Amino acid sequence: MAFITVTNSFVNSTAADASQVNTNFSDIINGTSDGTKDFSISALTVGGAFTLSGTFSSNFTPTANTTYNIGTATSGLQYLYLGGTSTFTARLAAATLAASRNYTVPEIGADASFVMSQGVSTITNGTTTLTTASKVILCNSTSGVITVNLPAASTMSGQTLTIKKTSSDTNAVTIDADGSETIDGALTEKVYGQYGIMHLICDGSNWHILHVYDLVSFTPTLTVDVGGGSTSSVAGTWSRNGRIKTVVVSADYTGMSGVVQISFAKSSLPDGGPSTVLQGSGSVRRSNSSGIGGTFGFFSTNCQIVVGATEIGGAGAFIATMDYYA
Repeated sequence: MAFITVTNSFVNSTAADASQVNTNFSDIINGTSDGTKDFSISALTVGGAFTLSGTFSSNFTPTANTTYNIGTATSGLQYLYLGGTSTFTARLAAATLAASRNYTVPEIGADASFVMSQGVSTITNGTTTLTTASKVILCNSTSGVITVNLPAASTMSGQTLTIKKTSSDTNAVTIDADGSETIDGALTEKVYGQYGIMHLICDGSNWHILHVYDLVSFTPTLTVDVGGGSTSSVAGTWSRNGRIKTVVVSADYTGMSGVVQISFAKSSLPDGGPSTVLQGSGSVRRSNSSGIGGTFGFFSTNCQIVVGATEIGGAGAFIATMDYYA
């Protein structure tokens, strides 16, 4: 490519200036040859393709507070180099590019960390349908029951969701899979107690429970004290850890004698208790862990704990426990 030349002198200047201009144009075309800053542009608008064969010698900083896109939906930035050598790379790709993507995270040391962004949202009442951006959902059901509709499984393959109830009320949080999709085989699941949590993962067709924990307190009613005496110290808890649900009832029998029976409706349990009769399948023990003669069973509409007359007397308490599966 021929050089652009200037053959005449400039007004109020010398022929040497024209020679320098020739050199400057040569630098622009072929690269700097005389070590001087010959060409400076304060603003540049490129209408066509912009090709950079060299490197940026300083920071590349946007000049406005807006959104900048690098690449397009079909032509993304293949590699972004992080760290001191080219071996530390992270590949950025749009969703419409190849589904197989490899991410090599820069070295993790005392001065570096890698954090996955989590979308946290709060629900306070009614029914809410989650989006694919949802990751952690905090539910405050003080104002009423809450229903959380999960996104279609086809849009969440490999993704996880964490749903947690933060309020202390008795309103349940219902988690409803899309359409006929299921959560561990069920159309819906529920969280009842404050700080109860359910962690789910999607396989593209349905949802699976990775972890669930829930705890609710209730007060059973002492219905029979055959021998005499009474107690007002009766307490109960219902909890869920994974697929196992546990009912624990404790009672102080100090001052009581004879047969003690504690009975409460299954409807007082958050989930209504087991659907089958589980007569005598629980355990009863003293608060000091020693054995005690008694039974704990679930019947059609109620739960019942019976402790024999020979086990009651003096001061102490007993604890009855029953497990069943979700």
